[in-house]
Amino acid sequence: MFSMIYLWLIGAVVLAGADILLGTIYLLIIAVAALAAFIFAVIGEELGFVGALALIALFAALLVQGVCIALRAPDLYGTLLGIGIISQVGWQVFLHIGVGTALLPNTGISLPFFSSGGTSLLLLLGEMGVMLSISRAGNAREKRLADQHRAETERILQHSRYRKTTV
Repeated sequence: MFSMIYLWLIGAVVLAGADILLGTIYLLIIAVAALAAFIFAVIGEELGFVGALALIALFAALLVQGVCIALRAPDLYGTLLGIGIISQVGWQVFLHIGVGTALLPNTGISLPFFSSGGTSLLLLLGEMGVMLSISRAGNAREKRLADQHRAETERILQHSRYRKTTV
């Protein structure tokens, strides 16, 4: 029953959406169930088509940035860990949006960073902390390699005929 209501809400969305916290879902008495299971339908109704696309674009940007961070990790373990974390977040987003648009059966997967529930949010924030740690280690590795390259270039220039002249 709830799936049909949420599908109707997404289908009835206009380009700009309804006013925040004044949409149809709040006029019905199912706000608690909506916030727990189908938050994408609520976001789609209240922020409109543009808001739903913006949310999908933000998640896509998060996934692309996560893959870039994972590929710049200093070791294979960091790369695999980063890819695993980002895949889990991407799969969770895919499942939640698929359920909210009635393309997939109801799985009970929450939308990362938006659905109510402290445990999911706590684990996602911990995963993002690990991603930041991987990014920091990758940046340190790139800086160390750039410093080594600069030192090697200076050494070669000092022993070549194209030396820098000091004034």
